[in-house]
Amino acid sequence: MAAMAELDRAPRPGHCGDRRGATPGGNGATLLGQGGTPRAQAVPDRAPPRAGRGRGGRTRAPRPRRGRGWRAATGAVVVASMDWPQVTTYKALVSAQAHREEIIQNLGGMIRELLISFNKRAGKKPKRIIFYRDGISEGQFNHVLLLEMDTVRKACASLEDGYLPPVTFVIIQKRHHTRLFPGVHGRRDVTDRSGNILPGTVVDTEICHPREFDFYLCSHAGIQGTSRPIHYHVLYDENRFSADGLQILTNSLCYTYARCTRAVSVVPPAYYAHLAAFRGRYYNEQGSPAPDGTSVVGGDAAAAGDDPPACRRLPQIKENVKEVMFFC
Repeated sequence: MAAMAELDRAPRPGHCGDRRGATPGGNGATLLGQGGTPRAQAVPDRAPPRAGRGRGGRTRAPRPRRGRGWRAATGAVVVASMDWPQVTTYKALVSAQAHREEIIQNLGGMIRELLISFNKRAGKKPKRIIFYRDGISEGQFNHVLLLEMDTVRKACASLEDGYLPPVTFVIIQKRHHTRLFPGVHGRRDVTDRSGNILPGTVVDTEICHPREFDFYLCSHAGIQGTSRPIHYHVLYDENRFSADGLQILTNSLCYTYARCTRAVSVVPPAYYAHLAAFRGRYYNEQGSPAPDGTSVVGGDAAAAGDDPPACRRLPQIKENVKEVMFFC
């Protein structure tokens, strides 16, 4: 699971919800139903870290002056669940990233560290991996799938010879112009109080790809305006999910977001990756050397004609903080 955002963007205020319990390691909502059975019956017996990736939204917060040639610090974030079947505790890793680089450059090292953390907490390595990836366009699907799937496989193989858990690679697309409405205008039995379609509505025919595995899911209840469904596109599925199984799992995950007591519009790993990426802007060390030996260049130096650095180095997060949801 990964998220990438420009680290100079200010975070938007979030809901409180169960945040007080999630930050120190508690949980408020889980995937368990009555009798302790998972709500999504199609999910394997031991699932892996789940994730999501996305680019940060613009705000009206004041920004520092930028010289000519200025480049925003960019970071990649990988978020993974550390418990199953509750799927409420997540660990986030933040890594420096080159400007406007869509491929996560340190994905292998972050995946390996998250797999080790899952093994320590759960007592065994994950048998399956579900990878929610956000922030890429359709023209980049093949390129991202080829490089990042290979990276994930190498990270798994580095833990143990022959360890290759099946991977489901799902793309999350939020920036589109598709909106869903009831077939008969004004029918109150198929809309909520705001006039939007009911939460949990799925469309996987007619407007979807005729041959590929994709669907639109509106998991949240609209409060104001027209609800925008999320487009999930499954690029690779070694776990052989049925359409209903993956849709139920995705919709159920939207009820486990720690900051809100309602269902959210996109899977929580994607939200958490955004939060961790936004938090990374506060860890940006001005003037620190980048991994390639260059130093951070300010506006004056950039205007003088010097090349901006490839990426900025981020400080190390303390070990006792890594294991809690400090970004939530």
